[in-house]
Amino acid sequence: MIIRLRSRRGGLAKLILSVSIIFAGIITAILLIIKALLPPAPPYREDVSGQRTDEFNVIINAAIADQAPFGVFLKEPSDLYEALFVTHSSSDDPLVLDIRSSEEYYNGHIPGAINIYWRDIAKKKSLDYLNSELAKHAEAGKKNQIVVYHNTQHEQGWVATFLNMMDYDKDNMVEVISWGLAAWTQDETVAPGRWKECTEWASDGTGISPPGCSRNNYSPIDKVRHPRVAGKGWPILENTSSPDPHEIIRAAGDRWFSDKDFNPGITAIELHALLNDDDPTNDPYILSNRDIFSFRFFDSYNRGHIPGAHPVSLGKEGLMINNSDFLPTDRPIVVYCWLGVSQQYMAAVLNMLGYRAMSLDWGISSWSTHNIVVIQKRMANRYTNDYPIERNKQQNKQAKKP
Repeated sequence: MIIRLRSRRGGLAKLILSVSIIFAGIITAILLIIKALLPPAPPYREDVSGQRTDEFNVIINAAIADQAPFGVFLKEPSDLYEALFVTHSSSDDPLVLDIRSSEEYYNGHIPGAINIYWRDIAKKKSLDYLNSELAKHAEAGKKNQIVVYHNTQHEQGWVATFLNMMDYDKDNMVEVISWGLAAWTQDETVAPGRWKECTEWASDGTGISPPGCSRNNYSPIDKVRHPRVAGKGWPILENTSSPDPHEIIRAAGDRWFSDKDFNPGITAIELHALLNDDDPTNDPYILSNRDIFSFRFFDSYNRGHIPGAHPVSLGKEGLMINNSDFLPTDRPIVVYCWLGVSQQYMAAVLNMLGYRAMSLDWGISSWSTHNIVVIQKRMANRYTNDYPIERNKQQNKQAKKP
């Protein structure tokens, strides 16, 4: 009897397996047929005149090749501290790159860090200096890794994206310190600008936070889905006559990094003022890119977003190849995410593509206290470290004043 039962169960298992295999084969065949019927995705974009814009295509392809999960790789301060001060092995030491101004660097920085001001990072002299330091680093048998930092996460994400697009990540892991130098030291004279939670807001109902606080309490949170409309084509880039991809990317980066008349960051207070000044002509085009992974942030756009914002995924091919034609070329773009981290990648790429893109400081967490941003209540836990700071070191000759 036992043998017969086992035989029947074994036969049932084989039947289920066979049916599963047949079903999987049918689904695969259907998907292949659908794929064959669909038109192939273009490997590049064309401008409205139908002519290839080679610089635009090079930059878009470099952005797609950048495979960091959040646009940039994050380095926890504790991991960097352990590599620099605990393991006592130079082979674990990364090259630490401080991208603040020379004055800020002189006032205090992570021991051993080199300094290149972020607005100068794409200049040929700056990259020559970085390459020479990387060569010394390799000769000393140290780790093939670049750790970039600023006071907070904003500028460092732009620089890391640029370096990755320049293929520095081919030989060196390029990372940024999670939450910047403010998460390394508690000294706010060295690393100002950290996140500060608020519990009270303006009594006039505007929702504006008091000075020194990072979160506002603006309302309402928009739940209307704003459809994207056809754009006016793509920016025509003429940054260089060189056909070399790295020079095209470098020139595009230098164009926007060095433009001191354009600030690629915007605060919630500044954005709110633009949206509520009764002048629609100065309203920026807002992109909500909080849906990084659909299984983690399910339909977060429909749950609530900044008024007027349009949904877009961080997915590189989704934005850059299929959707970039809906972006306006005649007004600024504001990009935001949950934390203000992944949006830096998108803002950097859009600026290099010729758009005028700004990152919302601290993402949507700076806009509202609504439950859609409750994830940000953990922010205060990021500022408990108090690791070593090196002060008054001779400034690098390469470092530039802002």
